[in-house]
Amino acid sequence: MIPDEGQTVERKESLGERREIAETCAAFASAQGGRIYIGVRDELIGVLNAPKRTLQRDLRELTTKGLLVRHGTRKATWYEAAK
Repeated sequence: MIPDEGQTVERKESLGERREIAETCAAFASAQGGRIYIGVRDELIGVLNAPKRTLQRDLRELTTKGLLVRHGTRKATWYEAAK
């Protein structure tokens, strides 16, 4: 059973939702990590479950590739999908 969405759980219909998945990864990396369930019509096709450190590494890679834009101050860092 796939849990309901919450602070550490997000559901996406397909991998085609790349921008939304990138935004969710950014949000999870800024918090405590989480799980992204990717499926079609309730049929699960994959799970992304990563600790905060892994998400931070992936965010650096997505930023380098130009898919995310990193923002920040001394006290906070956040990401958003590139336009």
